[in-house]
Amino acid sequence: MSEHIITLFDHEARRLAETSALFVVRPVVPQPTRINDDEDGTWEWRRAGEYYDDLVLYTVIKDANPLGVPGDVLVCKEAWLFTGLRTVYRATDPQWGEICEWNPASTMPRRAVRFRPVVCEAGVMRIDDITYGQCIDMGLDMSGVEYEPGWDTAPLVRYWNRRFRKYPWEDNPWCWFARVERENDHA
Repeated sequence: MSEHIITLFDHEARRLAETSALFVVRPVVPQPTRINDDEDGTWEWRRAGEYYDDLVLYTVIKDANPLGVPGDVLVCKEAWLFTGLRTVYRATDPQWGEICEWNPASTMPRRAVRFRPVVCEAGVMRIDDITYGQCIDMGLDMSGVEYEPGWDTAPLVRYWNRRFRKYPWEDNPWCWFARVERENDHA
């Protein structure tokens, strides 16, 4: 078991606080590139400089997931501030933002981290493969979006393109994923 530090967005921290579980997605960096466009197209993993088809690419890089492997712990940093008496978090205490300026998640000390969930499932997938249920598990607001075959991915597309501009949705980028549950819920 090892620990991996991750910065949570507000909707992710809120989801983890409310449900004790979260589906986390981050782009693979660097993205593998397609070598050719035929039916059996191969992919190049730039770091290794070798060629893989989709199945082999998935098998080879899934264990390099920066979000960890099952059994690992994520140390989840989020926007925060210390009031002098206690640490408060933007995702669940937004009223403090009216009188104070939030500290960025990257500056959060380990002692202030409130979530250390355990990775239950991890791997790599294409962004287009994310399901409606996984969007809800990510903490995205899916109100007004009804599930049906070919469901509208608009909330996920807006979120992805706003957060990960270098890897636009339209390019169907590879992404790391991890399904996590809060560690203290396993005790």
